[in-house]
Amino acid sequence: MIFLILGLLVGGITVIFISQNIIPVTVFLFNWEIHGSLSLVLIVSILIGAVLAVLSFVSEMIDNSQKISNLETHIKALEGDNKVLKERISGGSIL
Repeated sequence: MIFLILGLLVGGITVIFISQNIIPVTVFLFNWEIHGSLSLVLIVSILIGAVLAVLSFVSEMIDNSQKISNLETHIKALEGDNKVLKERISGGSIL
């Protein structure tokens, strides 16, 4: 329910923002020339930034997941070694 209310609030603020910023602007990027309203240019820029941030976060999550998997494998190997050493100690044979 809270997400619905927040979504409606953000949507309402966005409509007000768009209606108050309809000034035409031109954006130059290298050899490209893009024409549009100020609000459209700002919203598209924010969305592109958000997508790039999410992609960066997902990349970091994948990297961390691989590290965790490698560490869990290492832990299992160490636990196996620990079990073997405990059996040797309890049997009286250290070597």
